[in-house]
Amino acid sequence: MGHAVAFQMESKTKFMLSRISFPLAARVNIGIFGCLILFHLGIVVGIMLFNYVPTDFLWGGRIQSKEQFILFEGISLIVQATCLLLTLIRAEYLRLERLTNVAHGGMWVLFGIFALNTVGNILAKTAFEKAFTVVTIILALCSLRLALENNVDAEILE
Repeated sequence: MGHAVAFQMESKTKFMLSRISFPLAARVNIGIFGCLILFHLGIVVGIMLFNYVPTDFLWGGRIQSKEQFILFEGISLIVQATCLLLTLIRAEYLRLERLTNVAHGGMWVLFGIFALNTVGNILAKTAFEKAFTVVTIILALCSLRLALENNVDAEILE
């Protein structure tokens, strides 16, 4: 019984490796994280310059004050920048040898977070947050693909 399960897992891993290339997964993650950083920066700029607090669209409609929004958006920016940094290191766009294993492990963590976040987005109260379900599915799959690769060959990224 155990061998059948191991074979199925190996088969699914090979399927994932053959369908989504490492460079594609890296570039998709980098692009999405970059866009999310710009999105959150836009929210902060909107709050600070135009006094617009989008309570109906973000954070499940639960945050009501300007100060809370700035705090949560600041946290979001740090998280997104960390995700981007992990991806850049994992894909060897940033060659930080000491952090290679951290970035590899980080991809597994990101996969888990985005898989759970997908469920949260499906159950979200606002249509705006539900729309991010597709984004979190893509991030989960690309992070999984980056985690499955054992050794990154710099030549495959060029």
